[in-house]
Amino acid sequence: MPTVSVIINCLNAENYLKDTLDSVFARTFDDWEIILWDNASTDRTGEIATSYGDKIRYFRSETTTDLGPARNSAFREARGEFLAILDSDDTWYEEKLEHQVNLFRSNPKLGLVFCDSTFFDSRGDRYRSFQSGKPKRGAVFGDLLAANFIVTSTMMYSRAALDQLGHVFDERYTRVQDYELSLRVAYNFPVDYVD
Repeated sequence: MPTVSVIINCLNAENYLKDTLDSVFARTFDDWEIILWDNASTDRTGEIATSYGDKIRYFRSETTTDLGPARNSAFREARGEFLAILDSDDTWYEEKLEHQVNLFRSNPKLGLVFCDSTFFDSRGDRYRSFQSGKPKRGAVFGDLLAANFIVTSTMMYSRAALDQLGHVFDERYTRVQDYELSLRVAYNFPVDYVD
């Protein structure tokens, strides 16, 4: 079983998917699988995904569903000890997985590890999430309830923590399922941060 399952949900992602996948393959940590859940794309998403070989486990919905049910479908296929979310128009820095796994290994009680992120577009870098200060660590539920400071594509969850919660994404919500999940994890487990 891989240490990390990288969860990528996508719908018509051909414009950015290759950059996203290449950023995972360029990691310093290589004990991972990608669960790529194609939400009934009508473009070249499937062709791009399947061109990478067996490190990508490709699944395709017959119909498009909301993101919560689609993410739950992807999470059910994951085999890793840790589950990391990567949106199909985002990329990762080379050492992201390595640092996050090491933090989980140093504190097995953690439920979630996240990191800083840089927002950019075709003209270059725009800003970092924590450029003016570091986020809280440990018991962060109150701070997270006051403001959602965790970017989705930086989230890595412990499977053991998610198993204790009973369900992953609450399908009653059509938006902010990732925030709601992070709140439940932060209520029950310590959370940590990689700079």
